[in-house]
Amino acid sequence: MRATGLKIAIWAMLAIWTAVLAANDIEYLILPHFGLSISRLLALQEDIEKLAGGSSKVYTSTRKGSTKPEFWVRDIKPNESVMQPFAKYARQRSPSPELRMVSQPPGFETLDRFQDYVYRTDVQREIFIYHAELGINQNHEDFRGRKIEWLYTKTAHDMGYAVMGESPLAEDPGHSTCTASKATGNIYGAAKFATLVVTKMPNLNKGSVIEVFRTIADDVREKKRQYHSIVSVSWGSKQPTMDKYFAFYGNMIKHLEELTKELNVLVVFSAGNDAQIKDGDLGRWRLRTDTFPAELVDRKEGMMAVANCNLQGERWRGSQQTKKHNPFAPGVGIKCAAGDSEQGYQTRLGTSF
Repeated sequence: MRATGLKIAIWAMLAIWTAVLAANDIEYLILPHFGLSISRLLALQEDIEKLAGGSSKVYTSTRKGSTKPEFWVRDIKPNESVMQPFAKYARQRSPSPELRMVSQPPGFETLDRFQDYVYRTDVQREIFIYHAELGINQNHEDFRGRKIEWLYTKTAHDMGYAVMGESPLAEDPGHSTCTASKATGNIYGAAKFATLVVTKMPNLNKGSVIEVFRTIADDVREKKRQYHSIVSVSWGSKQPTMDKYFAFYGNMIKHLEELTKELNVLVVFSAGNDAQIKDGDLGRWRLRTDTFPAELVDRKEGMMAVANCNLQGERWRGSQQTKKHNPFAPGVGIKCAAGDSEQGYQTRLGTSF
């Protein structure tokens, strides 16, 4: 097939996922449309191999549950009138396994083909991740050069904790630094171009957790960050006597709905780690998310809870999950920045990470 035919074949019959990884280093994942005959697929594979040239590599693979091949082409130098990348990406070489997993095209079961973490660099609009926890160890090397802002609740100011660093009242030291590291860290972060807004509260008392959402809502409104902000929440508690704390829950829900409905901010919770614990009152395993505020996901819009899986995409046995809006992310053997040093790292397990 000549160049014109190749152009028609690619643009008319294919969906093309491209990644510009460095100068003159282009990778393509080429997905044939459904309905192509075997003869057309074989002809297409032959055209791709010709385009790649003798020094390039062409791989084929088949997704689970499908017999249709896909073509992974590395190091090709195509005529740009035939194939043009539509987005710019960067490559992190030798990343941690969980980053390699989230960088995979959907449907692949192993990590042996795609070795690097690939992420967008041509972000059109700045993204702000409001990290609603107990502060972070900003001196760690994983945060060097990252865009970080600090925001403090009124209680943090009143108690004298409106300073950078993790709160000394944290029940799980290092947890807050780890979750921030997974968000925007140089080495272990997934969203390396996002701005991390560390929204620090001194503890997880009821007053603190109400204030943290109000503080974030005020900041988003004041700085006009609607539509491109996310709130990350990796804590929760099971309160069996909700009626007793109606005012507390009501105020928290009020500020959460202010974020999601008025300001169009996505709020992301960890789904919980208690699936292997039996509920004493109900006599059943706690497979569904039952901690507050994550359990609101099944009743409110604009929120989601992230469950936990291993590197094979299988649910971790302790991970709870909601009934809707329930994505899974790697959370087994997760590496992240330590909270007590500038270079140390820790390994964690759970839906927080």
